[in-house]
Amino acid sequence: MVVLGIGLKVATLPVIAVGVGVGVDYALYLLSVQVAVQERGESLAVAYRRSLDFTGRVVALIGLTMAAGVITWAWSPIKFQADMGILLTFMFLWNMLGALILIPALSHFLLNPKRNPDDSGDSSDEEGAALSAEQVRRPSASSYKREEVASF
Repeated sequence: MVVLGIGLKVATLPVIAVGVGVGVDYALYLLSVQVAVQERGESLAVAYRRSLDFTGRVVALIGLTMAAGVITWAWSPIKFQADMGILLTFMFLWNMLGALILIPALSHFLLNPKRNPDDSGDSSDEEGAALSAEQVRRPSASSYKREEVASF
């Protein structure tokens, strides 16, 4: 925004909010499928791959389509519209790439059941340090409705 001379004003704030909201939606589309697959007992790698197969291509298509639609505003004679076209194109593309690339990186640290949260070296609290396999067992695929399992 600084390079393009686009300031943070009352007029630009709603446009930025739209760009951020679309980026959050991209991540939610991917994560909803990934978490559902992980809950069926699959590994993080398999769950992420299935989320890419199921919604990743759609996220990429939507991101590229929306960016292509608003980049045409860059040639508008109205300076505000031209600036917002460039800004939204940038936000749509980077949010799309961020969702497709950063979701697996963040999931590895935040949603990976194989990572042991007690690896931090703090062994002073031993009460909740180890859970039995029965306490952390995920539901099996047979516990879901047939329609839910078939959708992935």
